[in-house]
Amino acid sequence: MSQFEPALANIAYALKYVGGVSDLKTGDSAEPIHDILMQAARFAKGVLAPLDAVGDREGCVFDSGSVRTPPGFREAYRKYVDAGWSTLQFRKEMGGPGVPTSVAVAVAEIFNAANMSLTMGLQAAAGGAELVSRFGTPDQKERYLPHIVNGRWTVTMMMTEPQAGSDMSLIRTRAVSDGDGYRIFGRKQFITFGDQDLSDNIVHLILAKTDAPGNPISLFITTKTLLNPDGTPGELNDIQCTGIENKMGLHGSPTASLVLGEKVGAYAELLGTVGQGLQQMFVLMNRARINVGVFGVASAERARQAAGLYALERVQGKDPSRKPVPIAHHPDVQRMLLSMRSRTEAARNLAYYAASLMDIAGDQENAGSIAAQSRLELLTPIVKTWCTESGFAVSSDGVQIFGGMGYIVECEASQYFRDARIHMIYEGTTGIQANDFLTRKIIRDKGAVALPLIREMQLSLDELQNDDTVQFEAANELRKALATLIELTDYAISRSPQDLPSLQAWSVPYLLFFGEVVAGWLTLRAFSEFSRDKVRDADMSKRLGRSLLFLVSHMLPASEAAARSMTRDATPILDEIPG
Repeated sequence: MSQFEPALANIAYALKYVGGVSDLKTGDSAEPIHDILMQAARFAKGVLAPLDAVGDREGCVFDSGSVRTPPGFREAYRKYVDAGWSTLQFRKEMGGPGVPTSVAVAVAEIFNAANMSLTMGLQAAAGGAELVSRFGTPDQKERYLPHIVNGRWTVTMMMTEPQAGSDMSLIRTRAVSDGDGYRIFGRKQFITFGDQDLSDNIVHLILAKTDAPGNPISLFITTKTLLNPDGTPGELNDIQCTGIENKMGLHGSPTASLVLGEKVGAYAELLGTVGQGLQQMFVLMNRARINVGVFGVASAERARQAAGLYALERVQGKDPSRKPVPIAHHPDVQRMLLSMRSRTEAARNLAYYAASLMDIAGDQENAGSIAAQSRLELLTPIVKTWCTESGFAVSSDGVQIFGGMGYIVECEASQYFRDARIHMIYEGTTGIQANDFLTRKIIRDKGAVALPLIREMQLSLDELQNDDTVQFEAANELRKALATLIELTDYAISRSPQDLPSLQAWSVPYLLFFGEVVAGWLTLRAFSEFSRDKVRDADMSKRLGRSLLFLVSHMLPASEAAARSMTRDATPILDEIPG
């Protein structure tokens, strides 16, 4: 297992030139952002990363209705909580430090790259706290928020059921009022960190149908261990863990199946109002989708680093002078390494940009908050999809660079590949995200948010100082891609409802192309600002320039060609029946 080194220079670059966060203090008495990142890097290297291979090798154990996480995980989690890292993602009014969201995302990237199995299950806390803050009663806020913020209690999203999958209208879990609260009866599946031995308690956010007219879906909140009136731990709730999944990857992250109400019913409280469960849960889900996009960035960074180190160490073949050389000198390997770096940096830019929009959207006093929220909603499926697809592509190249060793289960490249594969499924598959983007954000809304973004990208390209060769070439490639994006977007908006199945057949290539254009634009814009900075690293400038040109000159044309299929006959696809 190679030594993990958080990509602090690249992260600081993305924070400053994409997220708009310089090395300023986060508050009146807060630490400089640079210090926060340095401390996160030390914690990741010293505490989290050494357990990554352990988690993959040992996995979680289900025994007599409870889950035991891999050796060392519980102690590492305690250190995580005691060091205050759990509070970083929360606003000041919730008890957090109030750092910019992009900074919290940067720390999340570092931690997830170091040990995704352990840290990925902690990301739901921010969305859970947001739900309690928005929809909870004063009593619920007092009882739940402090424990979620300090990390002593983790949060789960209890949505998926065996028969329902991603279609929440098919859930069967029911909530019956008992006068004091509700009793929940049902089964939930694929619940990340649904049971574990890390935290003092687990907060469950549950979607269930009530017995009100129409059986509307509502949102409920409860805990694994119920509390006594004085706030001390009481008896276990009627929530039984029946097993954990034997997954392809992320072996150290318990994915649980749970039965609610096997005895008297799981006690829970209504969070918000009856019938608003799906709308409320989308608050958490949209935050979760950005988090999953960050998982993709983290997977890409870890796989990229490992492949690069291996390519420098593995001597195989000879150069033109017949001298044995590391495989890093082979042109095809160099191409893959550059592709991996280009994708990773662009995905980071995309995720950090979305995080910066979250801060603006959350600031009601900011005149641009409404516009930022609209753009964030547009970009959420793009961030989730493009970053996770990129993370998997990078980890796949990593296996290729490792060669036969990469196919061995114990090899780190194999682990990163297996771990990254789930990202495109979490919180809605790539196809679900693409259909949502096409049908709602483009066709239904007539491009009301997408088209202004495209115009903004065009305008910013025209305003670039094109005396720099790299910027000039990149801007020209992006202009051509934008012309195609406008053409395809107008085409989708102009089609009749009868054409929707044909459009949906190509919704994934369209979304990926849209994402690649936005990522390319952000990457060029950041490079342009960096180039104007008087204090800059010449070597870093060359490296960033190569990554930018590879992205827009090699990756973008391939993505554009795939997206152009949207205008072609989709009958062969629609006629395809398995068998």
